[in-house]
Amino acid sequence: MAWGALVGDLRKNHHPSSSLATLNLIVGLFNFGLNASPFITGRLGELFGFKRMIAIGITISICLLVISACAVDSLPALFVCQGFLLGCAHGISLPLFMTLPSQWFSKRRGLATGMVVSGAGFGGGAASLILRAILPSLGYRYSLLVYAAISTVTYIIGWSLLKVRKPPLRAVPQRFDTKTGLPPGIWRDGAFYSLMASVSIGVWGFLSPFYYLTEFTTKNNPSLDPNSLVVAVPLIVANFALAIGRVGAGLFADRIGPANAMLLTFFAGGILQLAFWSQLGEGQFGATIAFAVLFGLFGSSFFLLMPAVASQLFGLRGLATITGWVVTSQSPGQLAGATVAGVVLTSAGGYSGVAYYAGAMMLGGAMLILPARFMRERRLFARY
Repeated sequence: MAWGALVGDLRKNHHPSSSLATLNLIVGLFNFGLNASPFITGRLGELFGFKRMIAIGITISICLLVISACAVDSLPALFVCQGFLLGCAHGISLPLFMTLPSQWFSKRRGLATGMVVSGAGFGGGAASLILRAILPSLGYRYSLLVYAAISTVTYIIGWSLLKVRKPPLRAVPQRFDTKTGLPPGIWRDGAFYSLMASVSIGVWGFLSPFYYLTEFTTKNNPSLDPNSLVVAVPLIVANFALAIGRVGAGLFADRIGPANAMLLTFFAGGILQLAFWSQLGEGQFGATIAFAVLFGLFGSSFFLLMPAVASQLFGLRGLATITGWVVTSQSPGQLAGATVAGVVLTSAGGYSGVAYYAGAMMLGGAMLILPARFMRERRLFARY
């Protein structure tokens, strides 16, 4: 979530001949690796233990951050190390920590998951603030090393606090009668494909504001120092708002149902980009901050809802594996979404085109969750 604070410095001081669309392919490859691997790693966690697999993932992640810092002047090395491989390393842990709250909570599962996943927002906001402050003096390489050191301490503390709850034998069988670990019959269930299609399409527009807000603010506010922390304020507040919004969305999901909540967060994100971001012009710094806050609060919560929606639709059996498949459905959009937004930016000559493209994709995600929702619950205003 802090990539928007880094990409400007990377382009200015290391790869000035590369476009934003090209450099954003680094984070696209990271997101592809992050989201393409969980359908395997979720199953590995169930077979070999959550804590063991998470420890392997964070160790590899730290090593790759250090390698990326050393290889900052090589764009192919950044594509491979800071991009695809780092994403795969993070993908080892992703479906595991996302499903841990569902092991401990039943009545307040959405709120618990929201509080866990909100760490991405608080962490992204803190990382954006720190990186933007130290980049001018330390540069990209040493800033990334500082980030690796902070991540190491955070990972160790977080890992030491993890505790896995074994499901009761009579409630959830230890062995599944399918080779994949998925519940029998799920491949014939239209709700499974509806959920994956919703996430797969909606994610194409979800990350564009986070990746482009800093550059957008710099361009639309020429009176601001482009090297100052001020131009990163919208990105920073968006990340903190995302953290608060995910906690609120978890609580909201407990009240109206996770499937309904996912529909609404995709819809809100799409409308905010189409009707608000697209209309922002030069000198509207305060309005840009307002958009960042609103998008973080209301349009960025689908990610935490995935395991809650999966458990609502399919139960707890093989939940980490199911969540892994749903997360994997994001991989095309995570790979190319930011790059396509860069192409739209170049072709349209302004950020309004990016807002229309990204907003439309999030509205598509909202529409595609409807079949899964009505397959399980046909009443329009029912909690589901």
